[in-house]
Amino acid sequence: MAGGASRSKVASHTRNSSTPTGGVDAATGKLSIVFVSECQLAICANVECFNNEYRYIVHMHGSFHHKDWKHVPEEVRAPLRHYLLETFDIDLQDKLTRKVIDEQIRRAWRSQKYKLHTYFMEISGDHDLAKT
Repeated sequence: MAGGASRSKVASHTRNSSTPTGGVDAATGKLSIVFVSECQLAICANVECFNNEYRYIVHMHGSFHHKDWKHVPEEVRAPLRHYLLETFDIDLQDKLTRKVIDEQIRRAWRSQKYKLHTYFMEISGDHDLAKT
């Protein structure tokens, strides 16, 4: 890296060095997020950063030994939500916010579980889906 800077100092928490600076709360220094309940998405200037962050959190801290997301206990789900508080100014007590965040995390969890399944199927050489 130029100037001897290490990668960890250059890359942001979401592993994206082009994190938008707009929408930062002056008091907390955290990024603000606006959620829309109808489409269960975050819609704001920081949406790309939010999407990268929750996917990274699921990838690094998710528990994938459950058959389906509905079987993942609350004590496993709650820390995934709380990791978002490090970067974003969100109210986890708000039911709408929790519902949208849970839906986003559920989708990321399912996608990551599928990627892991596909990877292990490839390296095992066993293509009989009945055995998996």
